[in-house]
Amino acid sequence: MNKLRNKNDKRKFIKTVVSQSLSHLLREAETTFDTHPLRSKRYIEMAWDLVKRNKLKLSTDQKSKFCRKCLIFWKIGSSLRIFFDRKKNVFFYICNSCNYKRRISNR
Repeated sequence: MNKLRNKNDKRKFIKTVVSQSLSHLLREAETTFDTHPLRSKRYIEMAWDLVKRNKLKLSTDQKSKFCRKCLIFWKIGSSLRIFFDRKKNVFFYICNSCNYKRRISNR
C-alpha cells in the first residue's frame, strides 16, 4: 500500500472506507429486516455511529431509509406510512414505532 502523503490524503481515504462500510450496513439492514428486525436495527445503529463519528453527510436516498429518532429501517407498510398533503404539496413519512414525521418536498 502506498504511503499517504499528508493529512488530507488520510482523511479522504478514511471517508471513502467509511462511506463504503456505511452503504454495506444499510444494504444488510434492508436484506435482514423481514427475518430479523432487531438485527436490522443494530445495523442502522452501527451506521449512524459511523456517520456521527466521522462527520459524513448522507445522501437523500440514504436519509430516507431509516428513522432518525428510533433508528429503525423504514419499509412501506410494516414500519412506515406515507401521506401526501395537497395544500403544502409535500409528502410525510411517518414512523409506525415512534410517530416521527419526516417532511419531503414534492419538487
